[in-house]
Amino acid sequence: MKQFLNCVKVRGTVSISSGKTPERAIAKNLAQPTNYQAGIALGKCAVKLITLGISGTIPFGIALLHASTNTQAVAQITPDVTLGAEQSVVRPNVMIDDHYADKIEGGALRGSNLFHSFLEFNIGDGQRVYFANPSGIENILTRVSGSNASNLLGTLGVTGSANLFLINPNGIIFGLNAQLDIAGSFLASTANSLVFEDGFAFSTANPDVPPLLTITAPIGLQYGSNQGGTISNSGKLSVGQNLTLAANNLNLQGELYAGRNLTLRALDTVKVRDNTTNPFIASSGRRLMIQGNREVNLMALNHPESGFFSGGDIVLRSANPIRGDAHYTSGSDFRIEKLDGSLGTLVSPFDPVIQASGDVSFSSYTGASLHVLAGGSVNIGSVTITGTDVTNYINQTVTLSEGTLLEVNGGARPTLDIRAGTTAFDSTVGLQGLPTPSNLSILNTATSAEIAIDSITLSAADGLVLLTNQYSPNPALPAGTIQVAQINSSSSLGNGGDVVIDSRGGIVLSGNVNSQSTAAASSGGAVTLIANDDITTTNIQSDSSFLDGGQISLTSRHGAIDTSAGSLTSLAGSSGRNGGQITLSANRDITTGNINSSGGKLGGGGDITLISNGRVSAAHSSIQSETFGFHKGGDIVVTARSLSLFDNAFLSTSTHRAGDAGSVTITATDTVSFDGALSSKEFSGALSLVKNGAEGNGGNLNITTGSLYVTNGAVLSASTRGEGDAGDVNITATDTVSFDGVGSNGLSSRATSRVNFGGQDNGNGGNLNITTGSLYVTNGAVLSASTFGYGDAGTVNITASEAIFLDGLGSHGYPSAIASRVEKNAEGDGGNLNITTGSLYVTSGAQLSTTTSGKGDAGNINLTATDTVSFDGVGRNGNSSLASSRVNSLEGNGGNINITAHYLSVTNGAILSTTSVGQERSAGNLQLTAQSILLDNEGRLSARTASGNGGNITLQIQDVLLLRNNSAISTNAGFDGTSGDGGNITINAGFIVAVPQENSDITANAYQGRGGKINITTQGIFGIDYREGLTSLSDITASSDFGLSGVVEISRPEVDPSQGLTSLPTDIIDTTGMIDYQCQVGRSSAGNKFTMTGRGGLPPNPNESLGEENWLEDLGSPMQVGEVGEAREIVSPVLGNASASSANQIVEAQGWMIDADGKVTLTVQVPAPTPVTPTSQQTWQVSASCQNIPNTANLTGTAH
Repeated sequence: MKQFLNCVKVRGTVSISSGKTPERAIAKNLAQPTNYQAGIALGKCAVKLITLGISGTIPFGIALLHASTNTQAVAQITPDVTLGAEQSVVRPNVMIDDHYADKIEGGALRGSNLFHSFLEFNIGDGQRVYFANPSGIENILTRVSGSNASNLLGTLGVTGSANLFLINPNGIIFGLNAQLDIAGSFLASTANSLVFEDGFAFSTANPDVPPLLTITAPIGLQYGSNQGGTISNSGKLSVGQNLTLAANNLNLQGELYAGRNLTLRALDTVKVRDNTTNPFIASSGRRLMIQGNREVNLMALNHPESGFFSGGDIVLRSANPIRGDAHYTSGSDFRIEKLDGSLGTLVSPFDPVIQASGDVSFSSYTGASLHVLAGGSVNIGSVTITGTDVTNYINQTVTLSEGTLLEVNGGARPTLDIRAGTTAFDSTVGLQGLPTPSNLSILNTATSAEIAIDSITLSAADGLVLLTNQYSPNPALPAGTIQVAQINSSSSLGNGGDVVIDSRGGIVLSGNVNSQSTAAASSGGAVTLIANDDITTTNIQSDSSFLDGGQISLTSRHGAIDTSAGSLTSLAGSSGRNGGQITLSANRDITTGNINSSGGKLGGGGDITLISNGRVSAAHSSIQSETFGFHKGGDIVVTARSLSLFDNAFLSTSTHRAGDAGSVTITATDTVSFDGALSSKEFSGALSLVKNGAEGNGGNLNITTGSLYVTNGAVLSASTRGEGDAGDVNITATDTVSFDGVGSNGLSSRATSRVNFGGQDNGNGGNLNITTGSLYVTNGAVLSASTFGYGDAGTVNITASEAIFLDGLGSHGYPSAIASRVEKNAEGDGGNLNITTGSLYVTSGAQLSTTTSGKGDAGNINLTATDTVSFDGVGRNGNSSLASSRVNSLEGNGGNINITAHYLSVTNGAILSTTSVGQERSAGNLQLTAQSILLDNEGRLSARTASGNGGNITLQIQDVLLLRNNSAISTNAGFDGTSGDGGNITINAGFIVAVPQENSDITANAYQGRGGKINITTQGIFGIDYREGLTSLSDITASSDFGLSGVVEISRPEVDPSQGLTSLPTDIIDTTGMIDYQCQVGRSSAGNKFTMTGRGGLPPNPNESLGEENWLEDLGSPMQVGEVGEAREIVSPVLGNASASSANQIVEAQGWMIDADGKVTLTVQVPAPTPVTPTSQQTWQVSASCQNIPNTANLTGTAH
């Protein structure tokens, strides 16, 4: 059987070769115009050879046509007859724009629409085909009703500005050299119909003639049951307005340009590819939309110029995740959507880069390094970075807002790079090195610079997360918050990924941030948060199992930081090295949760730094840096206006091995407060610890503030349980330091330096140093330096310029105290208490003490006060006291007490004592220096011992030592009935005064040993006397029950009391000529009298000592004897506002007063004269008979 082609028209040279080519192969070759340089048109006629010198018919089965490269075939454009008389007409070789082209005319005119219908519509390579654009035509609508796809290999154009629509359900192929020359819009589709608003469908399946009524522009495409063919492109298609490709499938290469919107839509799949030779470019002046109902598969990374560019939005839409390995540049928003308009998923195994001057939004991303630059906001549900870029065009050094340089290279490390609110799109869209069409305009619809991401995961090691709206920021936009629910950049294969968030506004991390590494020889990733406003986080973890923890840094320039919902950790595991540094810096408040930067066995802990211009606070959390290795632990530094740790929040540094523990340094201009405790292991405070077996030294606790408050069981402690020394506790407060109360755990609020039991080789305790204006230790609070182990306790040094107040008992029944202790079984000396202050008040059972119960000496107490030292009262469980005690110590001695003050009072049962109980050891000495000392109501000074020698008491008193109401000074020994000599008492005082009947004693007695020696040097002793034994009176004794009595020596200063005195003359003066006798008493034999009565208290003369007979006498109420002998009480004048001290002074009379009865009273002040007008009964003139003068005038003077 022979078949013939239906009319092959050939222009140019055709070579024909015979062969047994299968019909199917010939048909295939004829159907592939890209294999030929000539156009081929099929008609219903025999093949004719024109002007080629060869004629005849060509059997189809034996002929093959090869077109030469310099030939041009007539376009295969065949109008159909569906439009009747209005069918399309093809006019070849028409000059259009100075080049020959085939022009299509005719068609059905309907209003502003022109309809064409073709059986076949193809354009050969090099062919130019143009639709005529009659006047008034806005839309040219073309259908292909045949069964073949359209091959468009050359140029398709419109002579005017009308829009061109081309539908062919069999498919449309744009060849490598295909071009569009269309000023308006172009739509190519494999739909069956173009649908109009009135319901008319310009259909390829039912090719009806368009109705005569006016038809507006089509509003949609309609596909039949057969979804249609494919549109493929390899050419360069460009239109002045909108470009739309719509098909069942889009298979796109080449380049697409639209002056306005570019729409690529497939019922099934949109597939985009480029190659190293030819880029793929999709560029629109306005909106670029790509929709594949089932799939969008974009891979355009092989050529450096490939990419998707839009002056408006870029929208990628599909029911399924979109594969988008490409670079996107949008002048407005970028969105990944599902078909219903909700946000969709982007997948990119290689290298996506998204740039949009507006907002960027999609629900999730999975793939290689992702770079997003947005002029507006970024909203992504979740991001998973699986690896580095295969081909990377971004390799930048980015400067963060605080000046740090950060290298961003998605090809070198797995990277999520998101930059929002940037002005990088002001003139052109893009980064250096990325392609950008020069004619791309920018809509720039940005209204916000926020970044919101639900979760971020870097599944590859050593990655980077960069989220910022500070990169070339747009100041016209609101600051913008960066919000992320969760970030996981951890790795088990290498280093954890770094996380950097730099925000113009705030930062909110509502979930965990994990950048840890569990891989060998790998470190945790650094976490850096920088914000202008508030930062809020939960857990941030940058640990390392085998190397170094990553650095954590949070900085808020104008806002607050709140990490209280979680913890910040940068730990090195037990086999690791160093903990990472953790730094929080805020202009306003910082509220923290747990913070830990501890190191491993091969390193040390990281530093923790909190800096705030406001308040730093924490509740029920810890801030700690420990070292388990040979390197130093991290320091904890807090600088703020105020610091408040409560509900068991604490700061802690410690060492477990050879490395020293870090220090805790707190500087707060206003206040520092620690409050609350729940258990012995749960309390608020600050700690420096040397753990059991550790060789390193403890760090210091340094607090500098306005006022410090430690309440309700809170603790400041530096301790050692190992071989290293404990650190010091240093407190400096310009105003107040207050330790108050007991926690719910039953433990006192306290500051302590301790040597705990931890083996045979303990280190020494640190010192407790306090410098302040006023110090309060109340309601059971304690300041102490003690040893429980094999090291010396530290020293307590307190300087309070104003006053120190120790008061009361705690709810646990123990007194407020400042103490230094050597505890039972301890082997070390106690530390000294050194106190310098204005005034010291110890009341209601509070105590100052140094004690030893172990193999060590108790510390000394050295107290200096420029004003007053007062010990007063008794609490429920004991006296207010200052004591240095040795209690059942095997080898230790009691400490000494040294007090220097202006005024010292020990009253109402209070006691100052050095005591030794147990083995035969001496009590410490008590030395007091003061202007005056008062002991009242059982106030006591004591240096007693149970079985050893009593301690010595030395009193240097400038004015008066006053003993009242059973007070005592005692250096007794053997008070438990054993041996021991009484201690010595040395008193050097201006005066020593006691009340005899009040039984106030000065004793240096012994039981079996010798009585002590009492040396007293004074100008006078009143109300107390030496006796051989104690009586009910006030006594001075140095006796022994079974031993020799001591010695009592009372000395007066070597002063000549008569020096400077003048002897009065002994001759009696003759007063006869000096007295006027004219007015003598006429009616009474009694004359006038002047009586001088005295109380004694003076020696007979200055050269004699005062004897008992000259002591002051209580004269009782003065009486006056009247004229007839009746007794009348003399009322002493009362001087207003007289002080207690002035009442005791002897004052020379300055005047007198005479009342109406003639009574004369001597006065201290001269009475002001009062003018009196004489009456008949009263006159200043004395009569010659003197009858008006009283018979007698009695003048009485009383010496006080």
